[in-house]
Amino acid sequence: MVPGFDWTHQAAGFGLLDESERLRKAEQITIWAATGVTEQLFIAHVLHRAEEWGVDVTKIYIVQFETRRNRAARVVGTGELNEQHMSEFPEPTLLSAAALGDYRAAWAALTSPDPALIERFGESRPGANDWLKGAMQRLLLRVPDKRSGVPWWDFALLSAVRSHGPRAIRVIGETMGNSWDDADLVGDFYLFGRLLRLGDPQLPAPLLEISGDRASMRDVQVTLTPFGLDVLEGRASSYPTNPIEDWAAGVKLSSAEGVLWFNEGGRLATVTR
Repeated sequence: MVPGFDWTHQAAGFGLLDESERLRKAEQITIWAATGVTEQLFIAHVLHRAEEWGVDVTKIYIVQFETRRNRAARVVGTGELNEQHMSEFPEPTLLSAAALGDYRAAWAALTSPDPALIERFGESRPGANDWLKGAMQRLLLRVPDKRSGVPWWDFALLSAVRSHGPRAIRVIGETMGNSWDDADLVGDFYLFGRLLRLGDPQLPAPLLEISGDRASMRDVQVTLTPFGLDVLEGRASSYPTNPIEDWAAGVKLSSAEGVLWFNEGGRLATVTR
C-alpha cells in the first residue's frame, strides 16, 4: 500500500468473488494464466476459492501460456498477449490430483505466518511445475536480506535511485524494467509505496531523501542519503538502526515483537531479541 493513499474501491460486479454461484453450476471452468509470480498465485487463489464454495474441482482446466508461438521467451503475464496471441492458446489441460495438491500447498504456504513453508516448498513438492516452484522461491525475496536489512525490492530501488534518480517515476520504471525477467510483476504502486517507506522521515535513519508531492509519484524526487548509500554499498545494514514493520506474504515482520526472519543466500535465518 502507498502510505496515506485512499484505497476506497467500488466492486465492478464481475470479479471472482461475485461468481460463486456460476462457478458451482458451470459444466467446465477454465483458468487462463501465464508463468509469473502473480499468475501462478492467481491459480492457487482461484482453486482455494472454488473449493471454499463447494465447486467440483474435477471440472477445472488450465490454459497455461508458457511461450508464444515460434518464440523462446516465456510469457510472464497474460497482459503481454494481444488478440492473435490469445487466439493461439494452448489446449486446456485438466488439473491432475497432484497439481491440485501442489496449488493447495502453495496457498497454505502463501498465507501461513511461518515463512519456512515458502522456503521448503520446492523440497516438499518436488513434482510441482517449475513456474509454481519459481514463484514460491521468489517470494522469499520479500524477507529482508541478512546483510543489508532490507528486502530485495527495496535494494533494487536504492540501486535505481543512484543510477536513474532523482525522478521517482523513472526510478520505478527502471526497477520494473530491469526485473522483468525475474517474472515478479509487482507494479508501480507497490514500488512507490516501498520508495516512500525508505524515505520516511520518522525513521531513525532514512535511506532516501524525498521531496515533492508524496501523493503523486510523478511529482516526487528522490536522492540517497549518506546512510542509504552505505547500505547500498554494503558498509551498513538498515536494521537494527531502523526498525522493521512489514509483511512478506502471510508473514508479519516486526522488530518490535522480537522475532524476525532474514534471507541469507536464499535460506531463512532468524534473529531473536
